[in-house]
Amino acid sequence: MRKDLPFLAILLCALFQVTNLNAQNSSFSFSGGISNSAIPIYSMKEESILLSSHSVSNLSFRGSYNRRLRKNIVLSAELAYHRIGGNSINRIPSQPGFFVHNVSLNYLSVASAPYMEFKFGRNTISLGLGPSISYLLNDRIENFQFEENVIVGSELESSDLKPLDFGVNGIVQFSRSIANNFDLILAVRKYQGLVDISRVDLGQKVYNEYAEITLGLNIPIN
Repeated sequence: MRKDLPFLAILLCALFQVTNLNAQNSSFSFSGGISNSAIPIYSMKEESILLSSHSVSNLSFRGSYNRRLRKNIVLSAELAYHRIGGNSINRIPSQPGFFVHNVSLNYLSVASAPYMEFKFGRNTISLGLGPSISYLLNDRIENFQFEENVIVGSELESSDLKPLDFGVNGIVQFSRSIANNFDLILAVRKYQGLVDISRVDLGQKVYNEYAEITLGLNIPIN
């Protein structure tokens, strides 16, 4: 187990200490959705020529504890799993065809954000901004070789990425009150990493960045 894991566990415990507060005006939210990312990690194969890069879409899941601080201000503490990555098309002049360089990074994240709410009857629009720390559970970098648009083989490339990523989430959330004071929530999120996650010289710094849309349910617990 990587030595950075205890630090993530400590942060997780500290972040969720807010759940020890009085449950009045509190709720839990659960949501799932799709993230879109194009992390700039490219093939390290000798003589490889980058032709183009493309984004990929993956599933993500989130759970949060929400505590109302003021009439229109809510503080949220969140635990999430998400997969991000990217595809690039490459070729080696001495070889036929081309290969697709696929990057897949799986993260477990904890985050906190205050939300400002604007209510319109049963509908609410919320704006949130806050920090996030993510732990790299695992990664996979694989090359798929194509000849005449047919896969003829694949091989793995090694990676050397930092296990922790720090960044900021910006969230726009729409919610509608339904039966039993439950809220149906639709959220759009933009994440921007603030640290270079690469340990080796790739010719440029690598920052995680993705957009995400999720649908879920907010459940009151007071």
